[in-house]
Amino acid sequence: MNIKDAQLKNKNKAIWIDSQNFCQDLILNTAGEVLNNGIKIIQYNFKTAPDKQNIEVGIKLRQLCSIFEALLFINSRADIAQIIEADGLCLFDDDMSLNQARKIFHNDIILAKYIETQENITEAIQNNTDIICINSAHKAALMNNMGTLNKVKIVEVDRKFI
Repeated sequence: MNIKDAQLKNKNKAIWIDSQNFCQDLILNTAGEVLNNGIKIIQYNFKTAPDKQNIEVGIKLRQLCSIFEALLFINSRADIAQIIEADGLCLFDDDMSLNQARKIFHNDIILAKYIETQENITEAIQNNTDIICINSAHKAALMNNMGTLNKVKIVEVDRKFI
């Protein structure tokens, strides 16, 4: 078992914290609540706050996840994931490719691909993603078309807007 497999063992569910109106206390309290309830992967998405604030909250989320032995993934932003030493980077269709991210991080970070279509699944597998993230709302439809994927970890993601 390699280090990524060990880190991901028994981690099949993630919460995507989507901060529409940046409020550091709300973000950290929400993360603490879901971690305390057993979630082992936090996927942090930020759009509205300046990078300085996102880095600050990212560092605090990193510390919080460490206390709960959970993983922290950053959505889309390789630079911020690298600065805060996140466990993972989750990429979407409009982000850099998995191959580009691998050139930046080599094997030092878990690379995830957020999947919404069958074509995305094929691309993610061909590009050796570590994790396929599937929205809980689309899980049944996607899982029926995935066949057997024994080399890729699948994580179900619920989105929490705050």
